[in-house]
Amino acid sequence: STNSPICISIWRNDLFQEAVFMKKILPTLIAFGLFICVFAYYQYFQKSNDSDNHIFIWEEEQNKIVSIEILTANENINIKRNGSQWEIQSPIQYPANSFLINEILYRFSSPNANELVDENPKDLSVYGLLSPITGITITSDEGISNTVSLGNTAPFSKGYYVLDKQTKKVYTMNASIWDELSLDTNSLRD
Repeated sequence: STNSPICISIWRNDLFQEAVFMKKILPTLIAFGLFICVFAYYQYFQKSNDSDNHIFIWEEEQNKIVSIEILTANENINIKRNGSQWEIQSPIQYPANSFLINEILYRFSSPNANELVDENPKDLSVYGLLSPITGITITSDEGISNTVSLGNTAPFSKGYYVLDKQTKKVYTMNASIWDELSLDTNSLRD
């Protein structure tokens, strides 16, 4: 009979700890579970939306590209494919940096735009495309050339304005497509 108050006390302590668990920890676990479900749902639909929103300025297979011309404010660089190798033809003759050439091919064989800004621009100077900062021309083995020219920075972090020289349409492209590339002769040399 002296043990009975101790047993009741231990039993009450167990009930108290179970109540604390039910009031504090269980709601936290439920909230965490809901967060995981919402996150997974968002990721699934965000990825499906991203894949539907690709705007390609043009599409060309990388292995069909035989030459690249890069026009900057300082120089005009011509690069040609010779078999499986790439060679700078001008302003110097030198083997090209295959890693950097592959990056250019990856980014510009089928350049991805954020949005079409103007289908029939009246004044290219508004976009900084009257005298573009940089231009890249790729030419396929069928002799088809495509040129994209870089203009001003677009507002609202949309990247840069670019011009498709063939269609004369103005797009925006992510800044990282251009900013992460070194488009000068010294960087392009192997």
